[in-house]
Amino acid sequence: MRGGANNYMPGAPIVERIGGGGFWMSGTVLRAGDGAPLAGRRIQVWAHTTEGSERDWHSHGATLTDANGAFRLEMPQIVPALDSSLPVVAEARKALGEDLNYESLESYIVGKLFLTILRAIDGPLTRENFLKAARHQSYDIGGIRVDFTTDNQGSDFVMITYLRDGQFAVITPQELAALFK
Repeated sequence: MRGGANNYMPGAPIVERIGGGGFWMSGTVLRAGDGAPLAGRRIQVWAHTTEGSERDWHSHGATLTDANGAFRLEMPQIVPALDSSLPVVAEARKALGEDLNYESLESYIVGKLFLTILRAIDGPLTRENFLKAARHQSYDIGGIRVDFTTDNQGSDFVMITYLRDGQFAVITPQELAALFK
């Protein structure tokens, strides 16, 4: 199927952000062989985030590469802040050191979840037994609750960030509440 999966939506709208935003996804599209930048290329993104699943229309969008083949799209936050006090972030910080960034943190959390589910498998390692173990109970991954017992969205984690001095900063629940007083 075109797009590699059934989540591809022909004609997804050109957008600056998916959902409420939270972090920037960026990259460069280069031609194979000589590495020349490819301008005007359409990049479609669909994401399972705190705001919806990959199949939700509002979780889709497209952007175009610029003259240098670069693109940038804002997406919702899907992992804790790098300076979070959550145990899983502290573990990742210790394990990854200077390589800690949002992508490596997400990979660390997913890897830890994967290993936790593997350890919960009763019987031989099969797809069926893996899914059975994943759906059997909820898991605490260093302060992030992941639960596949009722659906395929394992986490409802939400982190609100805002752009301050060119950097995304976390807004605490207390700061958010103060905005509505």
